[in-house]
Formats: sequence, C-alpha cells, structure tokens
Amino acid sequence: MSWEKRNGTGAYYTTSRRVNGRVVREYIGKGILGEIAHKQDLILRSESSVERESLELQKVEHAALLSDIDSFCDFAECIANGFLVLSGFHKHKRGEWRRRNVNNCK
Repeated sequence: MSWEKRNGTGAYYTTSRRVNGRVVREYIGKGILGEIAHKQDLILRSESSVERESLELQKVEHAALLSDIDSFCDFAECIANGFLVLSGFHKHKRGEWRRRNVNNCK
C-alpha cells in the first residue's frame, strides 16, 4: 500500500498481498482512483489498529482477573490445609490427606 513513481509517469497507488506464500503487488491506479484506495486503506488500518488495542486491553484485564483468581485459590487452599491439620489430618508422603492415628502417634 504505497505510492510509487516509475519512469517519470507520475505517482500511482499499489497494494501488496500474499498469494500461495508469495508477495504479489497489485496496481490500483493513479489520480482520484488511487486517492480513494489510499484513503480506504488508511481507514482499514486505523480500524484494525483500534481492534488490536482493544484486544490488548482485554488481555491485560484477563490477566489481572486470573491473577486475582490465583490469589483467591491460594488463600482458600491455605485455609483448607489449616482446617485439615486442626481436624487431625496429615499429608501422607506429601500426597493425600489422611486422618492421623492417635493410638500409634509417636
């Protein structure tokens, strides 16, 4: 999407796109037709830029929400572990929770 000048014929507008992995330049035109295509491309670029910024903002908000959820889960796990220990349970070989046998406690 640029204006080009070749062999002194004046500026004309071209656009590039990928076809089967290759870059293909397409002649749009010069004069008023080139101006219209250029303005249309600028509008499309600004719209996609706004959309990208919106997606970035959503990603940041999502990450903050996930961080809050992770903090809450860590807090809930800490409370649950404390409750289990106070109720007489222990972690067997750092795995599952088991009730402590009070008769064989050393």
